[in-house]
Amino acid sequence: MLAILLVSSAVAQLTFPVKKKDFLDLFKNESDAIFDALDTNKDGRLSKEELATPRLKEAESRFDNTDTNKDGLVTEAEEQAAFEKLKNSKLNKKLNLKNNKQHKRKLKKS
Repeated sequence: MLAILLVSSAVAQLTFPVKKKDFLDLFKNESDAIFDALDTNKDGRLSKEELATPRLKEAESRFDNTDTNKDGLVTEAEEQAAFEKLKNSKLNKKLNLKNNKQHKRKLKKS
């Protein structure tokens, strides 16, 4: 859920074409803002209670995946690692789709 909010909000602010540094800076700023908004007690960590609002209920399962050390808290570092993992998995999926399309084109030509 956090990643979806991050991507939607950040993409809306982009002016194309986008430089890589600007793109990454924007996502970092958006990630920080979202984290800060969710961290209601401002301790620099997210607890399940801070994510227990009805509209963020879906985030509970993602919370468990993001909380890599299973201490019941998500640090900014854990959130950033989860975002990087998501970004890399989406990039890999996109590359795999592209490679599959190229492979299918080669098959059609032969």
